Parts: sequence; C-alpha cells; structure tokens
Amino acid sequence: MKKALATLMILILALGAIALVGCGGEKEETKVVETGEEEVKVETEKGDIEINKDTPSEEEMDIPVYPDAEAVENAAGSVTEGGSTFAARQYITDDSVDKVLAWYRDELSGEEGFTDMSTAQGGLMSYQSEDLIKTVTVAPGTGEQAGRTLIVLSTATGEMPKLIQ
Repeated sequence: MKKALATLMILILALGAIALVGCGGEKEETKVVETGEEEVKVETEKGDIEINKDTPSEEEMDIPVYPDAEAVENAAGSVTEGGSTFAARQYITDDSVDKVLAWYRDELSGEEGFTDMSTAQGGLMSYQSEDLIKTVTVAPGTGEQAGRTLIVLSTATGEMPKLIQ
C-alpha cells in the first residue's frame, strides 16, 4: 500500500509538472523519463524538471512544525527545474483550524515579508527567509481526515516564474 501511494504521489507530481509545462502557449515536445521508484524526470525543450519524494527535512525547510501535528505518511515531495525548487510536507492535528492559525500567526508574524491571508475556513501565511519563500497552509480535513486540521509547509527557491511558465 505504501509503495502504491508513493508511486501515485510521484505520478500526480509528474502530471502536474507536465500540465505546468504545457501552459506556456506554444506546443513543445515533452518526454517523461522514469529514473526510479522515488523520482521522475520530465524533459522539455525549455529544460528538465525533476520530481521526487525525497524532500528536505524539517530542519532543512526551517519552518516551525505545529507542536501537536504528526507528519502524514507519503504526503511530501519536491519539484526541481533548473535552479528552482518547490518542496512540501503535509501534517495533521486534532486541534482546530483557529488554534493552529493562531499558533502560526504568533510564531511567524515577526518574519521578514510576513503575509497572512487567513479566513474563517483556513489560511495561508508566507514569509521570506534569505532566498527561500516559505508558506504555511492550514485547512480543515476532508474525507478520512474530516474533523482534523491539515497543515502544509512548503518552500520555494530560485526563479519561481520558471516553475509556472
């Protein structure tokens, strides 16, 4: 089951990357190169994109993890294109969305470029640390996670427009 989820996550990231590459207007040749169970490489005329399950550690991401949160298994990954990298890790907690948002607001509000786009349903907070843009997304769980709170920590570095061109 874990292997299937990991493979599914890599496939979803690969399809997402292909969709992003395809949004540029002109049609270009895209080739998916499977490089292993943990990684997929997408080759395009504009450059290559690597997608893998091997994300930076909590320490490397350097975004505080909510104290009562637990990491969601097989819910982490990264995408690298040229000098640009996007990485994300997902966590879950039984605490309310409001409590989690308040904790992150207290923890991050003093950071350079701090932005809080929270609503009653959830929120997105971001800030910049050196060359990294760091984002915390908090939302109510759905499906099997209903009644719980999802937290996604993500980092982006490099020339971000290249990832979305």
